[in-house]
Amino acid sequence: MALVAARLGTGVATLYGYVDNKNHLVQLAAERLRGRDRIEDRGQSWQDILREHAAMLFALLCEWPRLVQHMMDGEVGEVSDLENADAVLKLLVARGVPAKKSLALYYAVNQLVIGAVVGSRYRQALAQAAGGEAALARGLRARAKGRGLRALQQGLGGGRLPDVLGDYRAALEMLIGQKEQAE
Repeated sequence: MALVAARLGTGVATLYGYVDNKNHLVQLAAERLRGRDRIEDRGQSWQDILREHAAMLFALLCEWPRLVQHMMDGEVGEVSDLENADAVLKLLVARGVPAKKSLALYYAVNQLVIGAVVGSRYRQALAQAAGGEAALARGLRARAKGRGLRALQQGLGGGRLPDVLGDYRAALEMLIGQKEQAE
């Protein structure tokens, strides 16, 4: 809280006049961040609504990756998430997707994106520690070979890590495709 107060150019006591504690501050910040971008109804398809929701959430969590940890710790309030969920669900329902299916799709997309953000940060950290993407791939291949892990060696045979690590888009398209086939 002292760092936050210093960054705001105020005292800690003043900051506590506005928030109860660190968790309250995190909750307020998360609500503000989450509510800053809303999907506008431009007549786009339900598929494009999901793509737009995913892109916005991915950008938000990449910009503020600590939100994922705060979410896991239960420090992020539900108010903004409920409002955002309702806004997305209204658009999906207006496109003919039943409310229960819309809610399931909304949370499935959220899970894909959160997993991708974690994967992206993990990949970045490993690559940085290894001296770059190419060095990371070489090191993984060498360790896989040293341990006799043939399938992993073959998977890393192209000299690169799979592009899907840290990217939600391929999984999102699979989810959309499954929904389309079910119709």
